[in-house]
Amino acid sequence: GLYRTLDGGKNWEIATVGWNARGANSFAIDPKNPNRVIGLGANSMDWGENWGGNIPNGVYLSTNKAASWKHVHKLREGLGNVVVIDPTSF
Repeated sequence: GLYRTLDGGKNWEIATVGWNARGANSFAIDPKNPNRVIGLGANSMDWGENWGGNIPNGVYLSTNKAASWKHVHKLREGLGNVVVIDPTSF
């Protein structure tokens, strides 16, 4: 599962609202706004064309410290890849 902590690891809670991928490859927290988190969802393999059109792999965005997620960019790739936030780009 996907969990989050708001107290430095003392307590953890599930954080999968809106997260449709079975797993994740990478996360990045915005250094200028800790409410914003980007996650890279994955399913342990590339998404097969015969699996249907609802591709759960890709980029997810949270604007509330991972309480919920929005799937903002679909990717067929499910292995590898990383996501980072470039603070100079905004």
